[in-house]
Formats: sequence, C-alpha cells, structure tokens
Amino acid sequence: MQYRVTFKERFYFLLMVTIGIASYIGIGSQLLHLFRGLDHTTAPLIYIYSVYLALVMIYVFVFQPLWLKGFLIGHAIKITEKQFPLYSAVIKEQAALLNLKNVPNAYMIQTGGMLNAFATRILRKNYIVLHSAILEHALKEGQGELEFIIGHELGHLKRNHVSFFWH
Repeated sequence: MQYRVTFKERFYFLLMVTIGIASYIGIGSQLLHLFRGLDHTTAPLIYIYSVYLALVMIYVFVFQPLWLKGFLIGHAIKITEKQFPLYSAVIKEQAALLNLKNVPNAYMIQTGGMLNAFATRILRKNYIVLHSAILEHALKEGQGELEFIIGHELGHLKRNHVSFFWH
C-alpha cells in the first residue's frame, strides 16, 4: 500500500496559511495604528489586556496539555498487548503501513456512548485516544471499520496535523 497525499490537502493547507498570514498582517497593522493613537489613560488597559492574553497563551500551550496527559493516565486505559491485544495489533499494523517511526501510545476512554477518537501530541510524544463506544461499534461492523478508525487517527500523526508548527 502506498501512502499518498491528495492535491486537495496541499491546496487547502496553502489556502489556510495564506489566509492566516493575511489575517495576522491585518490585525498587526490595526494594533500598530491603535497603539500610535494611545493616550496616557488608555495605554495601561492595553498593557493589562496583553498580560492577560500572555497568561491565556501559557495556559493553552503549557498547562492544558499537561492536564490532558494527567487525565489520560488517571481516567483512561492504556492499550497494550496484555490489556487489549486486538486493538494493540491493529494499531501496530496500521502504524507499520503508514511507515510511522514510533507506534504512538494509545488509550481507551469511557465516555458514555460518545462516538469519537482523536490524535494529539503532548510534550513531543504522540497519542491516540479512542472512545470505548466507537471501538465497540467498529467491532460490530467488522475488522475493516476498526482499521479505518485507527488508521484515520494515525494519518493525523503521519501528516503532523497535531503539531503546532508544520514540519
């Protein structure tokens, strides 16, 4: 099986980057215009908002990933050969088909019937999280369905969709 990236994915990525850069340039120019017109009464408010924005960014990029890792360790079940051999085998097989260097850590979490799965990166390590209901549903549909769901999440890791910076 050959791994291929479609033209659409590259096109939409370039479109997203172009719109993002144009947006940031526009916002930056508006902020510069705003800062030039500040007087001594409004300048402190802008600086206070900047500090709050910096604190929110620190929370989002530092503390929230750590919280997620702690949540997974405390509330999810790690998928291993001993714990869930079928799922572990499919994860390893799909990772090999995608030529991933490392098989990511995989966790199963009970979410009360929610059909979902996601891939993430925490502290430079890749993870996939599979909700128990989607795994149960996939097994009822057959091995191909299970392979598709796991392969889809591993595809996000392969294409670095979970990375803040593009590689």
